[in-house]
Amino acid sequence: RPVVLKFVHGEGKTPTFVAERFRREVRGLAAADEAGVPRVVRLVAHGEQDDRVYVVTELVPGGTLHELLAEYPDGLPPVAAVYWGLQLVETLGRLHDAGIVHRDVKPANLLLAAAPDTDALDRLDDDPRAPLDLPELILADFGAVLLYREERFTRYDGQGAATPYTPGFAPQEQVMRLPEQGPHTDLYAVAVLLAGMFTGSVRREKATRLLDGGGDEEPT
Repeated sequence: RPVVLKFVHGEGKTPTFVAERFRREVRGLAAADEAGVPRVVRLVAHGEQDDRVYVVTELVPGGTLHELLAEYPDGLPPVAAVYWGLQLVETLGRLHDAGIVHRDVKPANLLLAAAPDTDALDRLDDDPRAPLDLPELILADFGAVLLYREERFTRYDGQGAATPYTPGFAPQEQVMRLPEQGPHTDLYAVAVLLAGMFTGSVRREKATRLLDGGGDEEPT
């Protein structure tokens, strides 16, 4: 069956901190599956071969929310934004109940179970009460996951090993690598994501721009 194979390209052994992220992703996906969390990409296999760590997950064929938003620069039809937003909130709520914080919620990590019918999407702008026939939104990429019942916060060792985050979607405690991270960390990202789904743009907060060396340039 078609699957997604995730590994580090290039020769040589997988760097230690990257291998740890892969193992963390496996633990997070396994915990989500054990808890029966809906709309999470499913783990197929994982292991190590020739000193390289790999993770195999199911293939979700509908593309990413990031790609879909590129077709809607002014935002999605509000009904669709609400529909997918509610799905995401439910998924994250179930993850949090299971002690899992994703920490990298963003459009590129949200997959569509099938390619959406853009004509049907466009009709929702004209008639918000039209029947909804939209694919499910699937959460993927658990490499930054925090199992917060087992660990308050994790600092990775080694050069380039800082906990990953995505500018604009990460709250200050994550950008500053503070230990006060938990379900609220994901909720910040959800708020930013919903704003982008309704308006078509994501504004990077000032703390993120400054830490990224961007100074006071116009937010994107």
